[in-house]
Amino acid sequence: MYLNIFDVNFNRLGIIDEDNDIDFTLKYHDHSILIATIDANKDNVAHFFTDEIRILTKSTDLRRGYIIENAEFKDENKTEILIMAKSLSIMMGWRIIEWQQIYKGNIEDVLKSFVNANAINPTLANRKIPNLVLGPNTGIDIITEEAYNNKMLDESLWEMCIKHDVSFEILMNHTTKNFEFIVYQGADRSTEQTVNPHIIFSKAFDNVNTQSYIDDMSNYKSTAYVAGEGEGDDRTVLRLNDNFTGFERREIFFDARDLQSNYKNENDEEVTLTPKEYEKVLTERGLNRLSEYPRIQTFKSDNDSDSQFVFGKDYFLGDKTTSRNDEVGLVMHSRVVVVKENYNENGCSSQTEFGTAVPTIIDKIKKVIK
Repeated sequence: MYLNIFDVNFNRLGIIDEDNDIDFTLKYHDHSILIATIDANKDNVAHFFTDEIRILTKSTDLRRGYIIENAEFKDENKTEILIMAKSLSIMMGWRIIEWQQIYKGNIEDVLKSFVNANAINPTLANRKIPNLVLGPNTGIDIITEEAYNNKMLDESLWEMCIKHDVSFEILMNHTTKNFEFIVYQGADRSTEQTVNPHIIFSKAFDNVNTQSYIDDMSNYKSTAYVAGEGEGDDRTVLRLNDNFTGFERREIFFDARDLQSNYKNENDEEVTLTPKEYEKVLTERGLNRLSEYPRIQTFKSDNDSDSQFVFGKDYFLGDKTTSRNDEVGLVMHSRVVVVKENYNENGCSSQTEFGTAVPTIIDKIKKVIK
């Protein structure tokens, strides 16, 4: 495996060979990350210290690209360049949702409507991202109604994805030279179903070297108060999941004053929501935010490189699989939410997280700021 270097016009400029240290962190509910330490030769310096955008892909996967966000030159024991790149989905972090926008329907169409209005066919031509197009629907049968107002587009998309257990990605189409926005949901390959072949990770199956399990409720919230427009006693406040009581009830307050029943949409048109419609919008906003405070239940596995199950062939990011530890009786049927891969001169190793992705320090800081 080596890395290809492309420009935004899909021209291949060079390669990074497999002797370098390369780490991938693939995420189902966030931007994936590539970190690489490479030789600081003249060609690499020219590629990565430039005003032009550079995109990296695996030699084995030309569709999934990573945009270089940071490059650092070091001349210590030897000259090196440390590169940090994020998946093409980071393009959605370059735009905001301008003004209040509300879309309802199939989850794929709703997510694509926000992308279309703010990055593909915006009212202001300067906001258009070149060569970004909407990919075909994959047939996810989830109906929703979502509203956002002057918020980062990528943060909004991830909120909706987490709530509905789906994901989005931007892939490279080298034939049409377009960046395709797609929405997808992993297949169910757990032992809870009988349609697809079962994928089971367990020491008993000799396909994991080590396992760990995390059950963390320190940040869990069950019940949300969502406050919309109005002042004092006249302010619209909804309680979501109000059925929780006693020790099971953990409350949180969300300020949703940015959502208004009377507003101008992205086309500068006046829109008025009925009280019922407005409550529906507030409810969905509250559920989006509440999904960011889950009980974290995660299986971590260091996978055996000689496993009978190969990532990218037998199972994929977002697929639901079964993780077991028969020694202590733990069983979990959950999605592959994080895959960490390392490539170096000694070969490849990988670690997989199933269930709820464990938040990083940066994730926790972002949540506190929000």
